[in-house]
Amino acid sequence: MKKIGLIVFAVMLVMAFISCGDKGSGDPSSPVCTHTPGAAATCTTPQTCTSCSAILKAALGHLGDWEAMDSNTPCLEERDCERCGVYQTRHVDAGCTGTIGLDIESGTVTNINKTLAVTHLCIPDFNPATDDEVTGIFQGAFEYNTNIVSVRAGANLTDIFEGAFFHCTSLKSISFPAVTYIDGDAFNNCTSLSNASFPEATVIKYDAFSGCESLKSVSFPEAMKIEHGAFYSCTSLLNASFPKATEILNNAFKDCVKLAQVTLGAGVNITNANAFPGDLYSVYTTGGSLAGTYVSNLATPPEWTKQ
Repeated sequence: MKKIGLIVFAVMLVMAFISCGDKGSGDPSSPVCTHTPGAAATCTTPQTCTSCSAILKAALGHLGDWEAMDSNTPCLEERDCERCGVYQTRHVDAGCTGTIGLDIESGTVTNINKTLAVTHLCIPDFNPATDDEVTGIFQGAFEYNTNIVSVRAGANLTDIFEGAFFHCTSLKSISFPAVTYIDGDAFNNCTSLSNASFPEATVIKYDAFSGCESLKSVSFPEAMKIEHGAFYSCTSLLNASFPKATEILNNAFKDCVKLAQVTLGAGVNITNANAFPGDLYSVYTTGGSLAGTYVSNLATPPEWTKQ
């Protein structure tokens, strides 16, 4: 009996080191397959074995027909997934008129054209004349242009220089997935801009979004430095997220009277009590500079607590 027990133990030990797929046929529908199916596959998540993590069924992908967002922008399409309901947008080259009238020198968009008659501006990934990557938008390139409503750039654009969209009062929507550097006054006084999300930006210079009175939410997951006045007088701003910021300078959020929620990382250097409205400076620093989300009671002056 002892010998049989040792044999059984040895078999169990060997089986423990064999993956689910090696024990059976590997076909999840087979009665001899020992995979244990997890949650059903969704649009974005495959079904996996809860024992060995093998993929049993690939993610289904989103479903539904793409349609032009509006007649003026045939290059921008949208859809609601018929399976999960998520809203998606995409850019297609066919029908794109958003590059008409653009002046590009080497890799920089240089337009100084206050009346460029493009409503939805598409910054190309490459200069069509030279095949150079388009990596920057020049100082003051579109300042005071009141025609532009949206701006889209691709994966090559990394730099937005000083005042590039200064006082573009009709600008509502921006998409800059690869931008790392936002220079001073870049979007100053873009009074219709409602949201700003820059997933790769690391530097936000002085007054970059100052006076953007319609701006409600800002997210900069990689930003390290927010300079003075960067969001000064963004009077509709409700929440801001800077989990990796190491330095926030004076008046960065001065007069953001509706600011109710701020996400900060550990040890960020807030250089001045005026960086935020109310007592956030003292709450954050005296509390040990803890990472997390801080909420305001929106009193006058506002009082902050760590959530």
